[in-house]
Amino acid sequence: MDQVVDQLFVFEGNGEVKGFIGNYTAYRDAIEAKQKEEKNPLQPLKQKGQSDDLKTEERPKKSKRTFKEQQEYLSLELEMSKLEEEKATLVRSLGSSEMNYLQLNELSERITAIDKSLDIKMERWMLLDEIGV
Repeated sequence: MDQVVDQLFVFEGNGEVKGFIGNYTAYRDAIEAKQKEEKNPLQPLKQKGQSDDLKTEERPKKSKRTFKEQQEYLSLELEMSKLEEEKATLVRSLGSSEMNYLQLNELSERITAIDKSLDIKMERWMLLDEIGV
């Protein structure tokens, strides 16, 4: 289960559901640490604003991508190259004097949409690239 999830919804009873960022092992470790803290009141109190959940930056770094992440990584590279080719084609066609205002507007809107999509895909690709192979 640790290799499949990176976020949990914890049902604590009485209709209370809490989110936890991390895998099941990290959740169990956090619960054990919380129980130890409750048993030993002499430990220093947590600073104000700290939460029990592990934050994204506190999660241990994964040394290797999962199979699904590797597939996503490869597909993102392919999708980004296709989008960049489409964008280059659209930019070249913008220089054509045979277009009216509406066609130019449609082209510029499509280029803007491609840029946004490329930004999102690049951000995810960089995150997966950091994990490494």
